[in-house]
Formats: sequence, structure tokens, C-alpha cells
Amino acid sequence: MKMRHVITEFVKLYPGAERFSLSPDEWKQIGYLIDITAPFMFFTTIMSTTREPTIGMVFSTYSHLFDKIDHALHILEQKEHNWVSPMYAGLAEAKNRLKKYYSMTFSDVGDIYAFGTILTPAMAQAWDHDQAFMKRSVGRGRNART
Repeated sequence: MKMRHVITEFVKLYPGAERFSLSPDEWKQIGYLIDITAPFMFFTTIMSTTREPTIGMVFSTYSHLFDKIDHALHILEQKEHNWVSPMYAGLAEAKNRLKKYYSMTFSDVGDIYAFGTILTPAMAQAWDHDQAFMKRSVGRGRNART
């Protein structure tokens, strides 16, 4: 982490700054938060700087975000720190919120999203490399309804 050295030096140099000192466990927690939130920041930036996000971009973004959350939840299940439980609960809530918005792509216009994704030229190469993409997307849509 880029700021770790700067914060550590600040705490050493300035009297009274000890309250800003972080333990190794706290630095590890910050690392997890950065890893977990980085894809959300990336896709938020991409979607907001793109003039008009494409339908293909929507499904691919959801797929990446679900995969990242699932991976992070799996890793946290194996950890035994006092901060894991609140972080796990927060991630589970983030996944539920993402499911809520994802399920909207399977509303009355859901078929349009699916066909639009398939027909997006930029996605053609992704289809060749990831045949399971649509199965995962459809499965998540069905699960999001329940």
C-alpha cells in the first residue's frame, strides 16, 4: 500500500499522532478493503466516462463484480480475525444489492439485454473464450428473482 510508509513516518515524526498508528492486522484489513473495492471503482469510472455504456458492458461488468465478491467471501470464510465478520456481512449485503440491480436486467426487457449482449461486436471474442458466461448470467438472473 502506497500510504503505509507515509502514515508510519508521520506517526513517528509528530507527537500526538500515535492515535493514527495502525497495527499489522489493521493494515491487512485495509488491504482487503482496497482489493475488494478496486473493481467497483474501476467499473464506476469506466461507466461514467463512457459516453453511452453498451448492453454488453452491463452483463460483463455484473459478471466481474459477482465473481470478485464471491471470491472475497470465499477467502474471508477461511480467516479468523475479529474484523472478518463485519466485513463478510458487508460483502454479503453488497452482493444482495448487486443482485437487486442485476435482477432488473431480467425484467420485461431482459431478453433485449441478453440479445444485445450477444450481438455486441466487442463481446464476440469474449464469447469464444468464455462459453459459460451466459449460463452464469442467466443463472444469476433466475437466482436474483428469488
